[in-house]
Amino acid sequence: MQKIEKSFENIIKKKAFPPSMLFTGPSGSGKSEFAVKLMMVLNCTGEKTGEITPCGRCRNCRRINQLLYPDFIIIEPYKKKIKVEEIRALKSTLSMKPFEARERIVLIKDADCLGRHSGNALLKMMEEPPSRTHFILTSTNYADILQTIRSRCYCIKFFPEHIKDSRPFDLDSVFLHSGQIFFKKKDIFIKIIQKLIEDMFQTNNIIVFASEYISQKKDDVDLFLSLMTIVLRDIIVYKHIQKHIYIENIKKTIEQSSKKIENKKLFKAAETIISTHGNLESNVNIKTFIESLLLKIQVIINEDQY
Repeated sequence: MQKIEKSFENIIKKKAFPPSMLFTGPSGSGKSEFAVKLMMVLNCTGEKTGEITPCGRCRNCRRINQLLYPDFIIIEPYKKKIKVEEIRALKSTLSMKPFEARERIVLIKDADCLGRHSGNALLKMMEEPPSRTHFILTSTNYADILQTIRSRCYCIKFFPEHIKDSRPFDLDSVFLHSGQIFFKKKDIFIKIIQKLIEDMFQTNNIIVFASEYISQKKDDVDLFLSLMTIVLRDIIVYKHIQKHIYIENIKKTIEQSSKKIENKKLFKAAETIISTHGNLESNVNIKTFIESLLLKIQVIINEDQY
């Protein structure tokens, strides 16, 4: 791993980050972890201790490490296949500018599951990559990747290091944050997110929501704001392609909201959260902070409706 990191130190110093990369090696060799690390390196806002060493503490690093960053896109096979429809949906997603990242990464796990049609569709994107976008493909076997795709990639061989591969994204990955439990049970969490959407987009109960459901702990609020950003991102994406939803558990609610809210309002609301989120680091009154932010978003969403 040190050899790989040294190689990427030189790449980053030269500002020559490859648009497409292929990580090959056995399960447990750290391919997915290194992809997460690179995403952190590209978007870290703290003080890095080296070219390839993100701070790990800034808001971006924390969210990327928890897979709560909207511009870190992960595609995995379903029943050992990555269908062409999935790649076409990815193309639509990438036609939109990055939500907030300086550089975004698309991680395609088990890329040997790409068929001829899906592989060719991906190849076209790799030949003309969208702005500020990098592809990382992983596989256990270099030879199983389509030759036309291999030829477009900067290839790195990983070796076993007894490192467990990153888990696919699911809600389990967001319950632990800074050593604390955000919401203890999945069903409670899902109900809170659904209520958030209903209250914010359909009623005037924002203050009630803030006082009843939002924790006063800064770590919890940090996670809450990250999840709000993800939800808004999901609604925007669903308007266009009905795929690549991060929080599948509330897909129906996301679908309903996507029909009611204009894109410009969704983007404006997301920008408000992102720009305000940074102020959480200072000594603010949490209750007042959340109430003020949610009221701002409600005004944006309900603008021109009265």
